[in-house]
Amino acid sequence: MATSVTHRAEAVPAAAQAPAALSGRRRDQHGELPTVSPTAQPMTDSATQTALAAAPAYHAAKGLDPPPHPVQPIDPVYPESAGLQEGSVVLRVLISASGEVDDVAVVRANPAGLFESSALLAFRQARFTPGYFLGIPVKSLIYVEVGYTPINRGGAVSGQSH
Repeated sequence: MATSVTHRAEAVPAAAQAPAALSGRRRDQHGELPTVSPTAQPMTDSATQTALAAAPAYHAAKGLDPPPHPVQPIDPVYPESAGLQEGSVVLRVLISASGEVDDVAVVRANPAGLFESSALLAFRQARFTPGYFLGIPVKSLIYVEVGYTPINRGGAVSGQSH
């Protein structure tokens, strides 16, 4: 009997900025969905760290009330070329005062060169509610960690899956 392998990537934010559109969909190693977590600071523990241009006109999401939230779920596609590898990509997303994505850039990726295109494509196409400062919509900046885990790996994983 042939075993099919299906992969999926998913964006899930950290609790501090968890919009309902991205929250809480996880599975274990026998079928776990990848996660995406907005972070307050870019992570600096990787050799693939990228130097980004300053964005002084953008407000950090943690100082906004409410911060920007995705209008609909953001589900990056798990690249077929990744096989059964797991990985993550940290993105810096610049959001306009109207909620459109002005720019998205890779801060770091592990492993490098495998998942960046998928994450960039998904977040470039995303639409957000704007972040507000003192009741006024403003340009905002968020960091998002997109995790990639293959699911439904058939014979590649031992044990039962439900």
